[in-house]
Amino acid sequence: RLLPHRPSVVTNFVGAAIASVAHAVRTLHPVEFLAFEPDGRALIADGHAGLSAAPDTSLSLIDADTGRVRVLAEGTSHHMLSPDGSTLIALDERATLFWDTRRLEVTMTWPRASGPIAISRAGRVAITLRGGLHLVDV
Repeated sequence: RLLPHRPSVVTNFVGAAIASVAHAVRTLHPVEFLAFEPDGRALIADGHAGLSAAPDTSLSLIDADTGRVRVLAEGTSHHMLSPDGSTLIALDERATLFWDTRRLEVTMTWPRASGPIAISRAGRVAITLRGGLHLVDV
């Protein structure tokens, strides 16, 4: 939830101002994944019940201007953002989900990965499934 805004300043070790804090969002548990959307207007965050009262993990969007939190999905884990920030990969109980970060929607679903996932700068994804390694262009 959004904390009351109190203007504050972050200082370095000698007390010089280095940044100002615009918003603070209270989390129930540690945040395990955090990335800016490509346009920098929002953060994508996830943690074990991190930003909602859900009993499982929740994937949330935090507006960088207002600090407002919007839950996008619950029960996801193992998040990975493509180098260009356009695709977010997340796992739920049954599937590997490919999110378009601009439209905030799932654009492709694959069986749940059984091992590591890698994303190249060119948008190629390597997914480990029970049948072996698969390459996907996103």
